[in-house]
Amino acid sequence: MRRAAAAVLFTLSLLPSIASAQQKLVETIEVRVTNVDVVVTDKKGNPIVGLNKDDFEIFENGKPQPVTNFYEVRPESVNTSNVPTDDSTLAPAEMRQRRIIFFIDNASLHPLKRNEVFGSIDKFFDKLFQPGDQAMVVTWNRGLRMVCGFTDDPARLRTALGKVARMSGGGVQMNVDKERLKREVEAMIAQVQSMGRRSAVGAMDDAYQQSLSMTRAYADDLFFNEKKLSEAMSTMITTLAGLEGKKVMVFVGSQLPDKPGMDMFQWVDQTFVGKVQATPVAFREAGRFSLATELEKVARQANANNVTMYMIDGADPTKGSAAEAGSQDVLDPTVDFMDFTNTANMFNSMAKMTGGIALMRTNNFDLALNTVARDLGAYYSLGYRPADDKPGDRKIVVKTKNPEFRVRSRTTYVAKSAEETTADRVVSNAFHSQVKGEIPITLTTGQAVAFDKKRWKVPVRISFPSNITLLPDGDNLVGGFTVYFAVIDENGSMSAVTKKSQPVKLPRTAEPALRSKPIAFTAEIMVAAGEHYLSVGIVDDVASSAGYARTRVAARLP
Repeated sequence: MRRAAAAVLFTLSLLPSIASAQQKLVETIEVRVTNVDVVVTDKKGNPIVGLNKDDFEIFENGKPQPVTNFYEVRPESVNTSNVPTDDSTLAPAEMRQRRIIFFIDNASLHPLKRNEVFGSIDKFFDKLFQPGDQAMVVTWNRGLRMVCGFTDDPARLRTALGKVARMSGGGVQMNVDKERLKREVEAMIAQVQSMGRRSAVGAMDDAYQQSLSMTRAYADDLFFNEKKLSEAMSTMITTLAGLEGKKVMVFVGSQLPDKPGMDMFQWVDQTFVGKVQATPVAFREAGRFSLATELEKVARQANANNVTMYMIDGADPTKGSAAEAGSQDVLDPTVDFMDFTNTANMFNSMAKMTGGIALMRTNNFDLALNTVARDLGAYYSLGYRPADDKPGDRKIVVKTKNPEFRVRSRTTYVAKSAEETTADRVVSNAFHSQVKGEIPITLTTGQAVAFDKKRWKVPVRISFPSNITLLPDGDNLVGGFTVYFAVIDENGSMSAVTKKSQPVKLPRTAEPALRSKPIAFTAEIMVAAGEHYLSVGIVDDVASSAGYARTRVAARLP
């Protein structure tokens, strides 16, 4: 994912009594609740409603956890005449809000399949998106593009989805690249076979090695693109950090392989069978390009932010056909199956880890979108307090006491440090202004000034109430605050999150002067030309309270 060209230069403008030394004063204790969204259905996939917290069991790393928080989201259309209802367990309106990211991998989608998917999205749009919901539309085609930022305007969303449906896709080009590689390998084989027997000695072995080298280059290109794609997915998931309600990513694409190029290494091996004396190397070669770890990180990032992933396969409808792109090959079901399972395994793994579903190699996109819509309107939220706050992955298992019910939920929970949580919320705040905070921040920017041909300097002024927590330390008072910055551009590419801590140490007699006016400081951000959003977070280092603000930054000639 391309990073927005942004840097932050701090120039603090504070009372002279703010010193540069600070000591650790207190150990902050925060009671955290881990929430897990749970979909419960019967064997036919129909939602089960009317359960209470005593109907569930939740385990963290194999240990049962008492359910401390519980509510149910129930579809308004469900017949509740025979269902026990406890209004106190039904979700309040603000918790029913849904936030949806439509992530379209336009680099891999075939136009025909893409049009079918968008037809289904349009058909179920009113079920997917309801009043009060927010959604965004982003595409990937060797770079991230934010077609529509988070909005609650259904007309704007429909327009954005229609715009994506008209974009040229890269799926056809991916097939062309694969067929070109095949033709080049076949041409080398034909050239060797046209030689005399003596001339051909060793030439076929050379052709095999050259074919492997060409396939490595092909696989390396796929690997680089898919790795950047996984980074973009992770960033988009982080935009939902710190938000309440139901959060989902609907990913539509046809290529997200565990081992990019695996099918082509297999094809090369099989093409040279009987022509060279060599041990098949497909698994070994493809193993060099494994993306499993990267894609599992995306799923863990989703689980860290309680985001459910729905993976929809929009594969080329001619995929696996012997007539594909004019090929004269006899269809090899092993290679075709390997190509399919390479992506299917990751789609299924990511969906299962996050409590969603994967729909593979089917024309029934209505089923997929109807399932997403049904899940959004019928689920339970269970909360429990982890035994500790140590960073790292925890395994989560949710069961119902009725073994006939089917349960889907995220399978891991990542305990994030306070710093990681704040950084994620600063990223989220850059995309929308829904992140809640306790500290009100005033954020203003000045006129952008060209720094060189590609970069602009923008002055920023930040102020907030001077009621930060200070603790006694002899004749002094000490405390501090930390400032976080992030910048995104109009396509959704973002800078790294930067931070600066400002310790505070002053004589007790100077406290009235500090409290008499807001704390203010200035900074400069350096950005590329265009439209950007600047996101700022401020944390009281003693009280751990935080606040967030964002503003638009324009860097261009008048």
